[in-house]
Amino acid sequence: MFFNVFPRVYIMTDEKKKVNCVLPILIVILFPIVSECLLCYQCGDTSEHQNCLHDWQGLINTSLGNSTLYKKDCTAMNKNWTMCMIESAETEGKYTLFHRGCTDGESFPEKFNSSRFTNIAANNASTCAYLPGLTRLVCYRYCQTDYCNGPQPPSCNGSSLCDAAGMMVPSRSAVVGISLVVAAVLVF
Repeated sequence: MFFNVFPRVYIMTDEKKKVNCVLPILIVILFPIVSECLLCYQCGDTSEHQNCLHDWQGLINTSLGNSTLYKKDCTAMNKNWTMCMIESAETEGKYTLFHRGCTDGESFPEKFNSSRFTNIAANNASTCAYLPGLTRLVCYRYCQTDYCNGPQPPSCNGSSLCDAAGMMVPSRSAVVGISLVVAAVLVF
């Protein structure tokens, strides 16, 4: 039977009673599998006609797990990178920089810094400043969900992500919930 798959561990209490410890052990074992991370698109271009701005299918394939071309696990790279971002610079109406990546929301390239970039909300709305010394319009956009700094994958029935074959892909929270339910069933 399934109940014998996991060894039972008992702890003797002060009252000399056995306490079953399988569920807490399973939770500890499962915890690293579902650790939090923030996945963002990562790419950069210095002209309007490059992939970072226009390769929508490549970006979507990355978000669906079919490619790692534009994938960046921000929190694994730097624990302070808690947001995805788009950084852009325009001169005379043409992009001179377009960058998707990770940010802490506080560090900016010195030449692109402005008081307008203090405390930008992570709501995926652009905050821009004209930098006269560079004759550039510089904009930042922050957000805090996986792959929010680019195109969103198609949805199945309007609520869940799909893979390329149209199959639903469970979210991390769904995987955690399912894992805990399975663990509870195995224990009891």
